[in-house]
Amino acid sequence: MGTRPVLGVIYTLQGAEKVGIDTAAVLRRFGLDRASLDPAAEIDRGLELQILTALAELVDDPAAGLEVGSAYGLAGYGPLVMLLMTCENAYKAMLEGVRYQSLTYLFGELHFQPGAKSSALELRHTRLPEAARRFRIDGELAGTYKLLRDLQAGLGLNLYAESVELPYPEPAEAARYREFFNTRVTFGSDAARIWMRNEYLALRFPTCDAAAHSLYKGQCDQLLVKRRELSGRLADKVRSHLEL
Repeated sequence: MGTRPVLGVIYTLQGAEKVGIDTAAVLRRFGLDRASLDPAAEIDRGLELQILTALAELVDDPAAGLEVGSAYGLAGYGPLVMLLMTCENAYKAMLEGVRYQSLTYLFGELHFQPGAKSSALELRHTRLPEAARRFRIDGELAGTYKLLRDLQAGLGLNLYAESVELPYPEPAEAARYREFFNTRVTFGSDAARIWMRNEYLALRFPTCDAAAHSLYKGQCDQLLVKRRELSGRLADKVRSHLEL
């Protein structure tokens, strides 16, 4: 599954603590300690998913994923944030977000779904353990929406969702979701989606900067290369271990 920065785990732990989960006990199960987690270090995505699943099993609130997803900070996305902010508009920013999604902390696959009047960011999850499925879907969709709202705060634009879709049956806590996203929320879809009106996506970003965009694009490309190299070295270690 490759590796990525531990920072995503740290954000998740912060959110989990807000909903009353004993994160220290979970980390001890994997021989880890919160104080020793270096945000710049890399973690195997398989191990990260095991930690997330262990956290989900301790959740008492079925909608806790919304709170956990809200813990992800804008600055934690590094040069990807600047790449998005220097785009021409939100439409271009979403396409770039999909292209560089491996620089985020998602386990789902991010897609852009254009429509006649509205378009959507779509998240599809195919490999989540059942114990962590709703917890992680909620967390990733809430984190993605928070990223959009944080960008809006810096740009002064309207990036509110027109509607939200979630890929599981309507729960007893449905009102919590409508309050969180402040829009119409439907359940039972085939994927998680955040729909926004096309006229808002076409509004020009006041921070649009072609030269700076090229700079941050180069930095994001370098990070992708580094991530592939790290994943390749990990795969080599696994193969060597199996050969032994």
